[in-house]
Amino acid sequence: MSENRYDDDRFDYEIVDGKKIRVRPTEKGSEVDEYGYFRRQRNHFTRAFADANEQSAASSADGKTDVQSGFPLKAEPYRYRLIWAKGCHWSNRASIVRELLGLQDVISVNLAGHGEHEKNLGWEFVFNDGFKDPLTGDRFLSEAYYRADWEYGGRTTVPALIDLKAEGGPAVVNNDYNWLTVYFETAFRPYHRKGAPDLYPEALRKEIDAENFCSLTTSTTRSTAAGSAHRKKVTGRATIHFMRRWTCWRSVCLKIVFSSATM
Repeated sequence: MSENRYDDDRFDYEIVDGKKIRVRPTEKGSEVDEYGYFRRQRNHFTRAFADANEQSAASSADGKTDVQSGFPLKAEPYRYRLIWAKGCHWSNRASIVRELLGLQDVISVNLAGHGEHEKNLGWEFVFNDGFKDPLTGDRFLSEAYYRADWEYGGRTTVPALIDLKAEGGPAVVNNDYNWLTVYFETAFRPYHRKGAPDLYPEALRKEIDAENFCSLTTSTTRSTAAGSAHRKKVTGRATIHFMRRWTCWRSVCLKIVFSSATM
């Protein structure tokens, strides 16, 4: 979509450095219910990556990605950029897995943070010169979100994977934090460093997937709720749920470590 989209009067905007930036929804406004409970938004950009042995079916004829198409994404070096932030648990996981697997030269990375415009405009590239991502040219992560889907009405979250070769400019193609690291472990397997740990062993995948789902619906969500809830009773319940699920997840992590150590 052309820059004319910024004439869309359905949305609010702020002018930053002479450029119109669309105001994003807030967590408290869209994901905290009347009782103070945090209700996490559904992930919007959930296109899966083709498995490593199915890569040939993952790309269109010209090799470009239409971010709205039904094609699975294709893992390839130098194409994707991971945006993460230190304050997000899922985001930290994606960044850690990328390094454990040795994908630093395959998937580029940038760190977003809170700047003076965070309240209305979200994650900003505050650690870069001129507050702009050197590869995308964007100042705010939201720009890559709305470039991918102007009608997107959710928060612009991390981690987010940007396709640097997307039609129309760099655009978010996956923010499915629950599965993003699985794609790093499977679809990007041909690019893993020699001796990289197997973080998604075949024998444990069902158990990992089950705990991963529980983490999505309870653990990390509850920890966010514990920090954002407006009522003491809600905070207490969220903390209890978080600690129970953490005990289960720790058990699975130990199995993965043992499995890798005995390979």
